[in-house]
Amino acid sequence: MSSPGWRVADIGCGNGVMATEAALMGAGVDAIDISPAMLALADIYARDRKATIRTQSAGLLSFAYQPNSYDLIVSEFTRYHAICRISARRWRCRGSTMH
Repeated sequence: MSSPGWRVADIGCGNGVMATEAALMGAGVDAIDISPAMLALADIYARDRKATIRTQSAGLLSFAYQPNSYDLIVSEFTRYHAICRISARRWRCRGSTMH
């Protein structure tokens, strides 16, 4: 999923499992979710696993980032909540286009 030194954004991170696993593999991780309760759970999960993540409150379409600021952007469950709206937005991440 990630490599040591990578910058990873997990959008719609939920309880932080994927974000924490990436952090444990050496990535710098921003865990993003619209729910304060999910961000709190992500913090707890990461702390219990002795991983460092940064949490940020934002939604799939409101998450702002600088071009080339991430090596990997993941969003495992968010598409189920925004499948009708995501097609209007294209994201770029180090030359890759994500739809």
